[in-house]
Amino acid sequence: MLDTLRFEPDEVEVAPGETVTFVLQNPGAIVHEFTIGDEAFQEDHEEEMAKMAEMGESMMMEDERNGVSVAAGETRKLTWRFRDESGELLFGCHQPGHYPGGMVGTIKIG
Repeated sequence: MLDTLRFEPDEVEVAPGETVTFVLQNPGAIVHEFTIGDEAFQEDHEEEMAKMAEMGESMMMEDERNGVSVAAGETRKLTWRFRDESGELLFGCHQPGHYPGGMVGTIKIG
């Protein structure tokens, strides 16, 4: 998770049915998040986070099944079991401006 609004790496390959623990390091100075979902989910979450920002609500995401916030200088983990079929998911950061700024990556299942 980089303050240049990029993930490194920005593409991950997994096997169908595989369980992966993502180790999410944020060496930067600003908060980021890591959220797994398909394109529709990412778009919905982006809209939800934008509304929260407009209302002045905290942008620190509580631990969710498919995502976590990672404060500056912190490391967090997220474990995810992938479906038993080939396909593609996205991971993204939805802090204001991050996702449209390019902070998105791809998980290739297969």
